[in-house]
Amino acid sequence: MDRITRKQRQLERKYDNLRRIAAEEQRSGSRGLAAIHSGQLRSGSEQGLLPRTPLSADARSFSGDPIKRYHQNQNQQQQQQKTNAMPAMEQHRSLSVFIAIQAYVPEPGQAPEEALPLEQGQIVEVLDNKNAAHWLVRTKAQPPQTGWVPGSYFETPSKYYTQRKNTRELAADERNLSEQQQALLKREQVFHELLCTEEAFAAQLRNCLQHYLEAFDAPEAPEEVREHRQQLTLNMHELCNFHTNYRNPFQCTVGQTFLRLERDFEQHIAIMREVENAQRIIAENSAVQTFLENVKSKASSELKEYIYYLELIPNRIRQYEDYFKEIIKYSMRIQQQQNANMMQKALELIQSLPIRAQEIEFTKNLLDYPGDIGQLGRIYRHELFNVWEDDVQESAERYIFLFRNKMMLTDRDMKSYPPVFRHYSTMRLGKYTVRQHSREEDTMVFRPDEPGLPTFLVKPVHSDAQSREFVRKAWLRDIVDMQAAIGGSTEEENVEEG
Repeated sequence: MDRITRKQRQLERKYDNLRRIAAEEQRSGSRGLAAIHSGQLRSGSEQGLLPRTPLSADARSFSGDPIKRYHQNQNQQQQQQKTNAMPAMEQHRSLSVFIAIQAYVPEPGQAPEEALPLEQGQIVEVLDNKNAAHWLVRTKAQPPQTGWVPGSYFETPSKYYTQRKNTRELAADERNLSEQQQALLKREQVFHELLCTEEAFAAQLRNCLQHYLEAFDAPEAPEEVREHRQQLTLNMHELCNFHTNYRNPFQCTVGQTFLRLERDFEQHIAIMREVENAQRIIAENSAVQTFLENVKSKASSELKEYIYYLELIPNRIRQYEDYFKEIIKYSMRIQQQQNANMMQKALELIQSLPIRAQEIEFTKNLLDYPGDIGQLGRIYRHELFNVWEDDVQESAERYIFLFRNKMMLTDRDMKSYPPVFRHYSTMRLGKYTVRQHSREEDTMVFRPDEPGLPTFLVKPVHSDAQSREFVRKAWLRDIVDMQAAIGGSTEEENVEEG
């Protein structure tokens, strides 16, 4: 009896701590992955379209005033841009707290430093979450342990606690089923809700197309409005056609459908990248405001403000993320590992879209690159490092970008705002062997596999050793994975001198 009481007290303390963390997060605002969305607006939702993603208090308070909401977003983004422009060593490292939504059991043969086993409900600090396939986390329990876990296993404290209160309900005659049977039924609920909300989402896009986009093309549209047509309509027409016609992904093929249509889903990047400019035009141009208000007043009461439809795309991407995490959770509970793995890859695709939408802020400021910047692809990581080249004793600060299978070393010019990055050299990872320095644990050694190429020592620029170690681990993990995937190709030269 005493043992049961003691266990109960431990659980009560655990969830009291969980509530405290959730309350602190709600007061201070989300950090970590939520920072990715800091420059994007959330709008109110229609019934059934955002069933499991509650709005923040800020979003609710501004939901009726899109102009006011735009200016609030501008202030937040300017502050974020200033933070991003700071040298890495000047930024305060604040670790985000997340909670495991399910137990994680590493695959057999994985070393502890490669994968960290977790229990459901376990609280961790996130040391690096730039790669959704594997987060570097540290347990809060004593003694703390550090390791890699897929990002799909985590949720913020506020979301985790909300989901515990708002669990998916089963019928009375289904509650006596086994845990696996219940998980299967709940996963079917998620599939059904995903499909229903997808139909509602496509219907709203069609409603926008029918009223607003046709009005933009009408001969009576004011000249000042027609001048901004492309900036305001973006690729809404293409996205509407895609979501109307790509067709419902059935239960066990959801992940396959999203991965098969990866290039089509990349269409969302364009609108996520340019939606802020469209919001700015609406906020600052009275003629455009009057035009949109007239369109809305002539339509049925179901038509929302145009800015609402612009925000639908970022909102829908966040919904996909929530649904996919649920599907993965229930697939693991019913031991369908293959389905869970497929959904994990689809989740990584969805999570990469808002990040890639922001990459233009870096790529448009890359100068003197001898190749085609448009062919560089996605930026996986970027960070300021101290770099030693060959036998040169003095280091130089280089801002390094990690693209797929290559690293670009640049000189960052902080005199301009935003800063510009002048190309120095590009290393092709297939031509280099990378390892941790034998004495300096926070330093990476890039040794060429061919003669005539320089050797690089790369050390993160951070004021504390712990942060440098986190950065080194994360970069080394991604680089080694890329090298394993390409198998050490030797077709191209490794270093392009700038």
